[in-house]
Amino acid sequence: MERSPKAENSPEKGTKDISPAVAAVRTETVVILVVAAFVVGLMVGAILALLKNSPSPGSQPMSSSWEKRTGPVGGLEPSRDIQIQMKLTQKDPENPMVWAVLGDLFSSDKVHDKAIEAYKKALELEPGNAETLVRLGNAYFDSGAYEAAITTYTEALTIDPKNADVFTDLGVAYRRIKRPEKALNVFRKATDIDSTHASSRYNQGVVLFHDLNDKEGAIKAWQAFLQIEPTGDRAKKVRQMLDVLKAMPSSQNPSE
Repeated sequence: MERSPKAENSPEKGTKDISPAVAAVRTETVVILVVAAFVVGLMVGAILALLKNSPSPGSQPMSSSWEKRTGPVGGLEPSRDIQIQMKLTQKDPENPMVWAVLGDLFSSDKVHDKAIEAYKKALELEPGNAETLVRLGNAYFDSGAYEAAITTYTEALTIDPKNADVFTDLGVAYRRIKRPEKALNVFRKATDIDSTHASSRYNQGVVLFHDLNDKEGAIKAWQAFLQIEPTGDRAKKVRQMLDVLKAMPSSQNPSE
């Protein structure tokens, strides 16, 4: 899903141009049940097999719309791009964009604490920038600070209340703190905003099935997902799950 382009840095400021990038929205894991059926079609049991759904490219963070830079992940020395960008923050310390770009570079290198610092500095200089708030929320999420991510995503949504991608990220953060009902409500807000938003429907199925034991609700959510995204890895796994769910006796608890 393509995000709204972020304003590019001005070349005369000495910063790199930032192009719009295709960003993936955070999605949760689908656990696929493999069911064996015996004679006369009677189901005698289910074998659980955990098959992790790989996030689509760019999903860490899911909402990123600025182009990622490459650099050593986890290295002791900052990448060359980071070193250059740090010099630019010294040269032009009142420019929020140079700090935001520095946050992106730290995020690319998975140095989340430094990314958070950079985004906060950008927001000090330009309060209320929804895009930077989303970036900060992503950095909190990637560092495991889900409560802080929720607060930050929520603030971004007060400024940009029609962003289905950010609602989906917010829902995933709520699920991570074990609030599935809240997560489901947030995912539904995303689909209310954009009825073709595949990731929010996908995540609804995950929460309904794995957290709320609502088999019929999960089937409806995933069928709606397949109408939007009929091909690809996620679609393949969802079809496998739907085959299993439809074969289950109605009395069988899907979480068992």
